[in-house]
Amino acid sequence: MLNEYLNELRKQLELRKVADAGDITAYFAEIIEDRIDSGEDLETILEKLGDPGTVADGFGEKQIGSMSSADEKEIVEMEFAEVGKIDIDTVSYCYEFLPSSDGMFHIRYEKDSVSSLNVSYKHGKVEIEQDYPEFNLGNILQRWINRSKNGFSSPYQAWIYLPADPIADLEIDTVSGNLIFKDVVLGETEINSVSGRVEMDTVELSSLDSDCVSGRMQMNDVDIRDSLECECISGNIAIDRIRCRKISVESVSANVDVSILGRKEDARVRISSLRSSESYDGNGNSSLKIDTVSGKVRYEFLGE
Repeated sequence: MLNEYLNELRKQLELRKVADAGDITAYFAEIIEDRIDSGEDLETILEKLGDPGTVADGFGEKQIGSMSSADEKEIVEMEFAEVGKIDIDTVSYCYEFLPSSDGMFHIRYEKDSVSSLNVSYKHGKVEIEQDYPEFNLGNILQRWINRSKNGFSSPYQAWIYLPADPIADLEIDTVSGNLIFKDVVLGETEINSVSGRVEMDTVELSSLDSDCVSGRMQMNDVDIRDSLECECISGNIAIDRIRCRKISVESVSANVDVSILGRKEDARVRISSLRSSESYDGNGNSSLKIDTVSGKVRYEFLGE
């Protein structure tokens, strides 16, 4: 039913000569699949949207032009003490993680009538969910206008300030929002992303488990005390100056570029791709494993 709806939507958009028909169709697929993941019935979702012809009419030049610009965003600020776990479930917010200057956990985020965050705190755990005040075609059209003005990146930002002690574990599920980490210390970290970009610069983690579809992962000067496990389908992975005991990367078509602080003589190396394969057994207890189908692989050990 969903594929039929999306195919008909694209057809109706093209009949009306709406620009970016493919991007709009993908945008609706993203929204619908997110609501299905939240437990909503597909038939109910499509009833709220209306038939594909009605949706396509909403993207006409006259209709889009008549809609007012987004409300001025409001900044919300919250703080918590003794945070040991952070759980984020978001679609399009871009998050920036920065060090806290006062030992408290702080969050600042933008909100308006179209999108906001729902933040809760209980027993040392902070839960953050993206909240849409009302699900209807009008708000979805407004979100598309906002998104288009921002080059199809998220127009909504959130800033999280983390104390280094105690170290917090982090779990993030996101669709298209970017995640930026700078000069922070984290515990066990899990990131599930569809198309958002993940950037880490001068970050310490207990472990990192990352699963992405088409987003780019870029890491610089990262210290992971235990293990890095990264799975990616088509996005590129660039890791520069990483210190980690166990590194495992799996991809389909992503290019993988890794430089490691350590000696190859101390590592067990397994590289597998269509272009080449390599197996090497060093004397230490560290390991590097890269499996890819069609992506390019480059790695180097930089020594201590």
